[in-house]
Amino acid sequence: MHVDKTDSQGKNYNDWVEILLDTIVIDGRHRIIEHILAPYLINERHLEIEKARKIIESWVEKCEAYEPSRGNINAFIERVCQNTQKFKRKPKDLEWFRKNHKQVSNIISDIVEGYGLEIKR
Repeated sequence: MHVDKTDSQGKNYNDWVEILLDTIVIDGRHRIIEHILAPYLINERHLEIEKARKIIESWVEKCEAYEPSRGNINAFIERVCQNTQKFKRKPKDLEWFRKNHKQVSNIISDIVEGYGLEIKR
């Protein structure tokens, strides 16, 4: 996420997404997968689709211990990963979420701030 690229302590975008991968999220998972996790893993970390898919599925499994996903989440993950690679999608930043998905923006902000990263509001 473009928290600024780096904050005052030198933590950067990669730090934030890695924190997200270790955080259980109840709401907004589909949007987080599509607009952050898949683009980050495939086009920023340059992982193969299969590896990225497994990482995302592992994250979803942790989240589903608290709240099951709706629909066929594995098919969704596969489709998103394929399209992310095909169209070379980059992760969306917090400003994009503020404009398009305010609830997800608030969830992300709470997670990031909980780990001491600074966000401009």
